[in-house]
Amino acid sequence: MRDLEALQAEQRRDREQLERALLMQSEFLASTTHELRSPLHSVLGMSEALLDEAHGALNEEQRRCLETIYGSGRHLLSLIDDLLDLSRLEAGKLKLECRQLEVGPLCRGALELVAGRVELELSEPALTVWADEGRLKQILVNLATNAVKFSPAGTPARLVVERDPERAAVRFTVHDRGEGIQREDFTRLFVPFGQLDEGRPGTGLGLMMVQRLAELSGGSISVESQPGQGSRFSVALPQAPRPSERASTDGSGPHVLVIDDNPLDRLFFSGLLRRAGCRVVEAEDAIRGLELARSRLPDILLVDLRMPRLGGLDAIRLLRADPRMTGRRILAVSGLTVPGTREACLAAGADAYLEKPVNPEELLGLVTG
Repeated sequence: MRDLEALQAEQRRDREQLERALLMQSEFLASTTHELRSPLHSVLGMSEALLDEAHGALNEEQRRCLETIYGSGRHLLSLIDDLLDLSRLEAGKLKLECRQLEVGPLCRGALELVAGRVELELSEPALTVWADEGRLKQILVNLATNAVKFSPAGTPARLVVERDPERAAVRFTVHDRGEGIQREDFTRLFVPFGQLDEGRPGTGLGLMMVQRLAELSGGSISVESQPGQGSRFSVALPQAPRPSERASTDGSGPHVLVIDDNPLDRLFFSGLLRRAGCRVVEAEDAIRGLELARSRLPDILLVDLRMPRLGGLDAIRLLRADPRMTGRRILAVSGLTVPGTREACLAAGADAYLEKPVNPEELLGLVTG
């Protein structure tokens, strides 16, 4: 017993140290990016004025040099903006202002910002989605820019928007006509600064930001691709606001442990389950989740796959290796879906797999059925 208490105390200390380190990192990134933006704006502003010949005519070589300076400056500004958003995300300071949005005008406005041709296909003219307008535009611009970048010159990319009735969501799918992606490279797509083709421009943060923003919005991202047949990146976002959590007492239903590092998702899961009569305990990461699983012995564990320090798949394997977890149900959930995810979860020991945004009826059926 004393050994277990010592281990738990050590894990708590490790968690506190990690949280302090992440906070310091986020503060450093926020401060550094702010200091970089001011001189960079001067570089861009003066370059643009010179290109407009505000200070005299340019010869061809001067114009070419200034266009290189201006293009490089825009690329650097994009990297700085992505780093600033990353620091806010890591610190939990990136807040969304979600409301009901009409999809058509928003998509057309986003595609106007993309330097390239992207065709838009709307399944329903009056389709709406519950999202933050600026962040949804950011998601669409990042995906569309990638699609144009990897499609052959003169070949349009395509944005298809349709209702996903099974998940009560709206699905935005961007198709490119590029060379496609090998299955073993899928996991590298969402790694910070990771690029499959180092010869192409980009910060390596775009897809990671799309994934984080989709999850923060209560949605998910998935990818399908085959070499020689292009790629499809799909983001699903809730069609309507999620039920807010209301104060309630624990019921007599199953005891559920929710393990998810996203506070908005924990809020959604906990509120939904409590209103269904479940007793709910929350864990903000897998390390804490393992502690609570062993001390509380819940009937059902809801485990997110993507978490810091210890991923959901490894946590599921550790839970299944513990004899005390015999007969207890494990439900895996994820906002990032690639081929084989469901199979990997079941092989690790999960009883079922759910894709975010989770259909409430499907989740309650698994928990209370």
